[in-house]
Amino acid sequence: MNVMKLLPCAHCGSPAEEVSDVRYGWYVVACMNEDCGITMSEVGIESQAEANAIWNRRAEIAPEAAVVFNKTLTGCEIKLTGGGGGGGNT
Repeated sequence: MNVMKLLPCAHCGSPAEEVSDVRYGWYVVACMNEDCGITMSEVGIESQAEANAIWNRRAEIAPEAAVVFNKTLTGCEIKLTGGGGGGGNT
């Protein structure tokens, strides 16, 4: 059996766990941080491997935006690059 390692929660970074019930035919992956509560469930998932693959899928960061997080977690700064050309509000 090929077991796919689950990536940490994309929202808070906590571990994830399979919380499926195959008796009822539903396959779910959820963040184990009770304060986060993120779950992945979609209609039509046919296996735990498919649910795990969907959980592990991450969006790529747009190349025209770079996000720099403050190490003290007091806020973040968003820098947009490229494009432009005047005419915007200041």
